[in-house]
Amino acid sequence: MTSTTKLATALAALALVVTALAGCTATAAPTNTEQTPKASPAAAAVEGEPAPTARGCPTARIKLFSDGPELAGELTDTGIREYAVGEPTLNAEGQIVSYTVQPGDAVEAIATRFCIDSSSFGTYNKVTYWAMQPGDVLVLRPDPTVPWAPQTDEEMVAVSCAAGYKNGIDMSNGAARVKGLIADFGATAGANGTVNRDADGEIENYTAAAGDNLPAVADRFCFDADELAAYNKTGLNLDVGAVVALRPPFEG
Repeated sequence: MTSTTKLATALAALALVVTALAGCTATAAPTNTEQTPKASPAAAAVEGEPAPTARGCPTARIKLFSDGPELAGELTDTGIREYAVGEPTLNAEGQIVSYTVQPGDAVEAIATRFCIDSSSFGTYNKVTYWAMQPGDVLVLRPDPTVPWAPQTDEEMVAVSCAAGYKNGIDMSNGAARVKGLIADFGATAGANGTVNRDADGEIENYTAAAGDNLPAVADRFCFDADELAAYNKTGLNLDVGAVVALRPPFEG
């Protein structure tokens, strides 16, 4: 047998072995790639305990009836916070009745703490965010048997003046008008003249008496003395009969 014949015989035998092995090989089972679905957080919340919600409280409001105010809703003390650090006063039933103002307190923060509308709360107590003093007692639960009256101009000016906010005269852009409400707090030394009013009863100007001076007149009506002097083009001392304009006409 030649070498070429031997090589052909060997290759044929090898082919038969490979064919036999291929026929005996088992087919692998297909792999299942699907996974068991997991419950979503929302589904878990439905099936188990409810998901926590944001903390809040209904907002109460003081109804400002002239024959007697009343609280609509209920008060909730959500705890001490910045600008509302005091303690409330409770009645015999344990209900929140009032709050004593502490240094640095603000109306908005107090209202938020006790879940009450800040507008009606501030209006009833005749205060604003800047017109409060430590020790002031603010009513949160009004007595419906006690009549309530809106704040007068004099009361509003008195509160703001005590807090350091004074009237001025705006003379910008060729206009002249009073900044704020005008109220007369009564004659004093240096401001003992006559108050003149218009047809509607509004304070219009002031006529100086003997010994009057501008700073005293400004204090009587809670005005900034420098702005009042600048508008009236006058010095500190006033001649008898000098007219000091307090409500300049709007022009422009």
